[in-house]
Amino acid sequence: MTRVHIKTAGHMIDTAVVSVNKLGKMAGSSSSKCSFALTLVCLFFQFFVSCAGQGDDVITAQEINADTFERKMEAGNFLLVNFIGPGCKNCKDFTPIFNQVNTELLRAKSDVTAAVINNLDIVQHYDLQKLPSLVFFRKTVPILYEGHHEVEEILAWLSNTRELQGRYLNDNDFEHLTQASTGATTGDWLVQFCDPERPQCIALQTMWETVAYRLKDRLNVATVDTSVNKALVKRFKISVDKTPSVILFHKGNQYPYGLFHFGIASLAHFAEQSYKHVQGSPVLPPPAPLMKDEKMYKIHYKMINGPAERLETWLSTGHKTNKANKVPRERTRVDDLTEDIAKKLKAVQPESKGIFFLIFGGLLVFVLVLCKVFMTSPNRQSGTGGGPKKGV
Repeated sequence: MTRVHIKTAGHMIDTAVVSVNKLGKMAGSSSSKCSFALTLVCLFFQFFVSCAGQGDDVITAQEINADTFERKMEAGNFLLVNFIGPGCKNCKDFTPIFNQVNTELLRAKSDVTAAVINNLDIVQHYDLQKLPSLVFFRKTVPILYEGHHEVEEILAWLSNTRELQGRYLNDNDFEHLTQASTGATTGDWLVQFCDPERPQCIALQTMWETVAYRLKDRLNVATVDTSVNKALVKRFKISVDKTPSVILFHKGNQYPYGLFHFGIASLAHFAEQSYKHVQGSPVLPPPAPLMKDEKMYKIHYKMINGPAERLETWLSTGHKTNKANKVPRERTRVDDLTEDIAKKLKAVQPESKGIFFLIFGGLLVFVLVLCKVFMTSPNRQSGTGGGPKKGV
């Protein structure tokens, strides 16, 4: 029962009481009992009205500080935050609406807690462009509200955005899920490569989930953590110091997002339209999964004939538990020629060992003789014709 209905009913009862009193005066003393009974009924109804009226009171949302906000984030709660600022007229206008949202959540015993934060440092941390800003944190992952300031629309938005819109990809499942190099059946993917510890990436996180909500059912939106997925960083030549980097994967080609401003509207428009004005390049296929570090691993026949999930798990991580062998290199004609020469030298070497030492000894004697000759030649020339003849 609404407040208007309660007031209307109360007015009707008051009118009835006045009418009964008039009739009581006309009826004489017999009407005293009727008037007394009617008075008791009115008192009971007023008590009911007061109790029902208390249920319609609007409950003000609690304002929390930075420490409380951090604790709630660590606890992984569902938190709906109204970010406001000092002297903000629009924030004051939105306050009654947000309090009504808080009242509806409490009345429905929802697990979503509504709170108010008046802290410009946190506003800057999440790169919120205007105040008030309504942000829904789903276990630390935020999404920005873009709709009208209406209670019913906000409550419907909360119901539709409880689940995360964006996905998280890693080295092992990126190609399997996106099929980026083949452009096959999974559709287009808008992927941000980002280090979650960088302030620029934290600022983009709120808008990124909002972009995913905008593109829901039309395009896949995902995130790659560059701090742990080194293979993807190397494959797509991501400059870690310049993250976040956004790439659209469309039909086997990749299109980099070239703007410095990461706005919700610009990212969504790029994913659907403006990528056509960007020079794309073919997506190179990933390296063969069983040829990492030039090693090969034996696959048991039961693994091949067993469930597909078991083989997929083994290909991603399980093969590391097996003993690895070096991958044999393909044999060439040069390898055959080199091997033939080595065999012939090996066959000849034992028989020619004595001849080799004989030749080496002869050369050594010959060198010593030459040295002796050259060392004694100047002495003979100086003894025979070097000085003047006697008697001249």
